Amino acid sequence: MNPLAQELVKEILGENTSSQKKIVGMFGGGFKPPTSGHLEVVKKALQENPEMDALIILVGSGTRDSISQEESLAIWNIYKKSLPSKVVVMASPANKPPIGAIYSYAKKNPNKEIYWFIGEREGNKDDFYDFTKRTRALRSGNYTNIQSKKITTADSVSGTKARKALLAQNKEEFSQYLPNIPEIDEIWNLLTAKEKDEVELNERIVYDVETRMQTRFLMKQFLKTIGTKVEDSTEGSLVGSEYELVYGFYPMKKGLGFMPFKVEGSAGPQDIAIEIKYNPELLDKKLYSELSAELRNSVRHELEHLAQYRAEKGVRPGEDGIDQDTLPDVEYLTLDYEIPGHIQGLKTKAKAKKISLQQAIDDLFNSFEYDLDPEEEDFVRETWMGWLEKNMPGVSLTKIKEDFDQQDVEDLDNLADRELNPIDVVLTGRHFFDRLNDPRNTPEIDYLELEDFFTKLGDNRDEFIDFLNKYKSVVATDTETNINIPFMKIANKAIAKTIMRKRNFQTPNVKVELEEADPKKGTGKKPKGSGRRLYTDEDPKDTVGIKFSTRQDIVDTLNKTSFKNKPHARQSQVINLIHQRVRAAYGRSKKPEVKKRLKSALDYITKRKEASKAKTQRLKKQKTNEVLEGKKRIDYYLNYYTNVSPTIFDISKEKDSIKIKGFENSYPKGFDDVADINQVLPTKDLDENVTPNHHQKPTPFNSGYKELEEEFKPYLNPLTDYMAQELNLSPYPSIEYIEDDKENKANIFGKTAYYMPSEQKIVLFTLGRHPKDILRSYAHELVHHHQNLSDTLNHSNTTNTNEDGALEDIEREAYETGNILFRKWEDSLKND
Repeated sequence: MNPLAQELVKEILGENTSSQKKIVGMFGGGFKPPTSGHLEVVKKALQENPEMDALIILVGSGTRDSISQEESLAIWNIYKKSLPSKVVVMASPANKPPIGAIYSYAKKNPNKEIYWFIGEREGNKDDFYDFTKRTRALRSGNYTNIQSKKITTADSVSGTKARKALLAQNKEEFSQYLPNIPEIDEIWNLLTAKEKDEVELNERIVYDVETRMQTRFLMKQFLKTIGTKVEDSTEGSLVGSEYELVYGFYPMKKGLGFMPFKVEGSAGPQDIAIEIKYNPELLDKKLYSELSAELRNSVRHELEHLAQYRAEKGVRPGEDGIDQDTLPDVEYLTLDYEIPGHIQGLKTKAKAKKISLQQAIDDLFNSFEYDLDPEEEDFVRETWMGWLEKNMPGVSLTKIKEDFDQQDVEDLDNLADRELNPIDVVLTGRHFFDRLNDPRNTPEIDYLELEDFFTKLGDNRDEFIDFLNKYKSVVATDTETNINIPFMKIANKAIAKTIMRKRNFQTPNVKVELEEADPKKGTGKKPKGSGRRLYTDEDPKDTVGIKFSTRQDIVDTLNKTSFKNKPHARQSQVINLIHQRVRAAYGRSKKPEVKKRLKSALDYITKRKEASKAKTQRLKKQKTNEVLEGKKRIDYYLNYYTNVSPTIFDISKEKDSIKIKGFENSYPKGFDDVADINQVLPTKDLDENVTPNHHQKPTPFNSGYKELEEEFKPYLNPLTDYMAQELNLSPYPSIEYIEDDKENKANIFGKTAYYMPSEQKIVLFTLGRHPKDILRSYAHELVHHHQNLSDTLNHSNTTNTNEDGALEDIEREAYETGNILFRKWEDSLKND
């Protein structure tokens, strides 16, 4: 129990004024949400046990189907209006399930009698088995002050059914699972109010992604054609609906005065238009970032209008009959459908230029774009401030986004989750956050670059997820910005270990390279970040004539000499082009006979595409192995260690070894206890497919210095993920390897592994052992980790099972559960 909860219980029980042994009832669970059945258990417990001094309701942490612990606590506090004052509602700590909290409370308060209430619905077999499972630890005899009390109710209310009704937005059905109280509407609003916030967040992400994609496309097209008049169009998609983006680039030496460029836009129900007028003699590279910011501003503004035309924003431009070309600026700027467009665009501009929203607004009014006298400017500002207060009350006008803060990281996390669904991306690690603002990133990483990074990673989603599942550790590299993010897979999570800006970043892990933008020559491949849906070959000298109407057409195309004479990279591009065109034709086709013919063609080219991807990966691995040969191998790992290590370490190369100094700073805590101050690390036989670990000490970001050569290493994560399906293992334990204990190896009764509960760490002795035997020991210790998290790892300090019956039960569970789960995992691999 947390200190606040303890004090509250003391106050209720009057412990300072009475020496009489107190009786405390406890009822714990997830309660997502608390139902009428849960309330009935509490009422019956009070009725059947009037001698209780207090009844504590413990609400589990975590979220289920969007219902949080805070919301469950709020609902219980509504129910408390009908309960006596002896009932206390408390939050179970985030790192301890309610059952574990009950056991801990009983252990810390041996002078109290604990009534542990467990609900059981009459005739429900699942509840019967659940009661047996929950109370198993009581049979060890270690908790003599706990009495388990079963409360049977006739109510068949199910929390699962209640959540399904909530997700289906069926208020009438959902109400059936709640007690008959006046506050049902209040509870319903409590659980559904956040739906609006989630919709707004998802909508903002959609608009931001589309804005970034189209801005990046327009900038690439502009930079390729500077000095040339361009008028063209592309496509886009907003909230599932297609639209056309018409764009024009107009070089002019007159007409702009001293302005280097001007960006203009317009929108209709089915399209938006963007124009860049610029003076090539005044526009230099230093102004490109400002041009990009103006483009984002304009694109975001016109996308807002596009949605308004489609009745998605509650206002409809064009229906008031106003001719904006003749409208005074003060009236134009205060139209109900223009205000949100300007504000959203200026927010985007402020973030891009790292200025406050107030400064972005001031810059707009200080420009020559609008002709306003002081009174008109004050009127526009006042109108905009009123709109902001009503529609965006949390937005700060004065805050300047210099460094990344936690909200930035959470926003990026949401974007990454959306782009890489169903993988859950985790960006909230301490080391990742610290490295975002690290001065070693030159130039500093900005927010918009990372938005682009995850948008482009979404373009490579299938490759990223495939590599992550296969190799468990993957590095995503943006070749345009030189930003690198190593990811580690744990369960269904892709955890970002660190981030750095580094050209030609070297890593022993497989890479996903996020190459940028439109090719100068035709590739047959849609560029990442492009709004165009299909690409054609644009270089006539490098063209392969293709046909794709039937399966045989594709076979004939891929058998052409002009195709076979191309290098593998070019062949892959042609295959991708055919795949895109066949897929598009199949999707548009309405006639059954045509659809059948195209389906056969699509199946064939899909198989060829997968084979081409596999060959690409083989070639990449071969290239990596070639790089790592000879002396280059030492330089390769020197570069790698230097980039991922803490700055307090001094890393250098001496002949054929890498020397690391600086352990006296003790990072991480206790590091200097297990490593020499001036340790020289071997670099022979390094395996590029193995993520290195610190010498007997894993770091928070899973990088390191001493190589592990045991072949069991790649199987640790898959085994952990498999056992996590049956056991509570989150957070996962750290692992320490003892690889050089010769005395232990020589002892027939030496140690094989042990678990450290206080550090949540598993220690494995590996010297001279068969890999399968090491994995089996690891499975055994994972069960102990599960017991620790569940607060059932309680016994005396002895290691002799003949002296402690509780220790015997604990070890029996570890042997039986660990071995059977290991065997089932092994069988699943053999029969896969």
